Amino acid sequence: NFTPDFVARKSVFCFGNRMVCLGTGINNCNSSYPTETTLFQSLFRKDSTNILVDGKQHNEIFHQQLNDDKLHWIQDGYNNHYFVKGNIEVQIAQQNSRHEKTRAKTHGIFSSAWINHGKAPQDAEYEYMVLIQPNPDELDLARHKQTYQIVQKDHTAHVVFDEETGITAYAIFENYTPLSDKFLCLIPAETMVMLKKSDNDRVLFSVCDPNLHIPEKNFTTKEASQPVENTSSLSHGVSYLVSLCKVYFLQCLQNLLTSSRVGLGVLLTLIE
Repeated sequence: NFTPDFVARKSVFCFGNRMVCLGTGINNCNSSYPTETTLFQSLFRKDSTNILVDGKQHNEIFHQQLNDDKLHWIQDGYNNHYFVKGNIEVQIAQQNSRHEKTRAKTHGIFSSAWINHGKAPQDAEYEYMVLIQPNPDELDLARHKQTYQIVQKDHTAHVVFDEETGITAYAIFENYTPLSDKFLCLIPAETMVMLKKSDNDRVLFSVCDPNLHIPEKNFTTKEASQPVENTSSLSHGVSYLVSLCKVYFLQCLQNLLTSSRVGLGVLLTLIE
């Protein structure tokens, strides 16, 4: 259960085994409890799922707060690494909860980490990167160099450039009309784009509308998604049109695996 005005704009950009996670506009009027962004939470087994905080191993119950605005490196019990700033809390502690179906009392020892945005935050934000089960070279690089750049992070858009792959990724919340983008001058609201300049003066575009456009707002429905057309414009004046095809909701998962007719992803190769 959430307070009605609890809102945020979040995005996750995946480049290989690296996830760049951004959040902006975190607002919540609840002044009784802090608003938190969970980094991880997993069952703790001593000596097999120990965690590390800035290289120091923890295999006993503990709680630590990191609020010095420095970049911290946290490793969970499954060899995933988190590079994060902010008011961070990390712990190994007993957790009491209820069984999902029977509601019987349950308990266990869990390791967890989260960003604490405080009580009733207004326009809070976050940024962190997750490195998933890296090899030693990948971990060493991430510890000594930030491999991505934040191009934009606000109410309108989250835009990230990944230095290792050369990919620029866009999560667009409102109509996006950048002034200095080399390739794009317009992306409509609620669109996701990834682009990369390749050999032979070509640019690869991947365009996605994450909205199925189903009028009925229920957990399950037999209603079909609705056709929609979105136009985005290239900086040199050439436009391309992404037409999302009509898809029946009950067939969506099957179509995702077998056909591009669902229109959730379109790959375009354009001559620059």
